[in-house]
Amino acid sequence: MARSSVKPKVTYSDELALKICETIENSREGLRVLCKENPDWPSPSNVYVWLDLYPFFQDRYARARVRQAEALVSEIIHIAFDDSKDTFIDEEGKYQTNNASIQRSRVKIDAIKWIACKLVPKIYGERREDKNNNEDAISQFRVENE
Repeated sequence: MARSSVKPKVTYSDELALKICETIENSREGLRVLCKENPDWPSPSNVYVWLDLYPFFQDRYARARVRQAEALVSEIIHIAFDDSKDTFIDEEGKYQTNNASIQRSRVKIDAIKWIACKLVPKIYGERREDKNNNEDAISQFRVENE
């Protein structure tokens, strides 16, 4: 018999909202996975409804996502400086570069950077210079110095 994937209706409470936020802060996983792993949680779509309805939850959720991004970014430092698998000794006793391990580390770092950029674009997003602001600043400098 097939199991239903529809979650039962869960009533909002500040306590559950805090539990969701604390879990997000300490996890690499996204909301969909976390809701699936926690049977007492609502579905992701209900979480999004709660975010629209409850300012307390909206604020805590936003802060949880920032903290999650910070934890993920700190993981980049660990990955970047962990060279324990970058080399190995082959059958002849010679040191060899483990290119697969190095490439896997690059992929992990790139994935974390991308996630952090999406979670907290103001902090981890790419900085773009606005040409108009630069031109305005240059024009202002010229006017002041004439």
